[in-house]
Amino acid sequence: MENGFFTTLFEVIIPILFDGFFAMIIFVLISFIVKYLLVNKASNGVRNFARIFFILGIASHELAHLIICKLTGAPVREIKLLGWDKENHGTVKKYSYYGSVNIHEESPFTFLQALLGALAPVYVLFWILWPLIQILFNANLDFWGCLIILLVIISLIVGIAPSAEDIYCIGAAVSRDPTYTLYQIFLLIPSFITGTIIVCIYGWIFPHEALFLLLLGAFYYVYKYLFKGIRHLYKHFKERRQSYDTEKAEDPHKKRFKSNNSKEKDEGTAQW
Repeated sequence: MENGFFTTLFEVIIPILFDGFFAMIIFVLISFIVKYLLVNKASNGVRNFARIFFILGIASHELAHLIICKLTGAPVREIKLLGWDKENHGTVKKYSYYGSVNIHEESPFTFLQALLGALAPVYVLFWILWPLIQILFNANLDFWGCLIILLVIISLIVGIAPSAEDIYCIGAAVSRDPTYTLYQIFLLIPSFITGTIIVCIYGWIFPHEALFLLLLGAFYYVYKYLFKGIRHLYKHFKERRQSYDTEKAEDPHKKRFKSNNSKEKDEGTAQW
């Protein structure tokens, strides 16, 4: 059993956490490099072509935000998968494409909602990109098929990186409620430990790493409502104790009176 535990740990859990993680880092770095080259090094013709070509990456970026926001219960106010602004350059009008997901200000993000929502394009688009790359290198495609797959991959890679606004949302959530942020991080620790131990003990194999992350999410909610129930029970007994102490302070003879009545009742019962 011990060998099975460590075998599952090193062959299932660690690859899920680190293999995909490093690949995501590489894709994000490529995305930043491509954006930098387009903005600072590319000619106007290449830049104008890229603006149209990367529409798929922009829309996919915002759609990933929307999916994770809905799954985490984030209060989405407005979603725009693709918008554009006119930029006047002398007599020439150019279009700049963008997307956005806006949140209700009266119901702001929690830390986990901000973290998962902000990084959604990274892991959602990665799980789309990786099969496409496998198809590109392993499938027997003709020239046009390879070209289309390659262009889609490049467009999605450009859309995979989080924007400055995405990173700002994480910091804003932490600064807005640092105590609740620490509480959510605290809940993640036993959730991860419990999920890892159960998977290693039973030797579960996941067809997709997202299923393991969903398992961790399930344990997160188990611990969340467990601690919430403990807190409510503590609050309930505390209120009852305070109510009892208040009644006792208002009538210090109440307990003694009850005790005397009980004693008289017991004496009467004994006489019979």
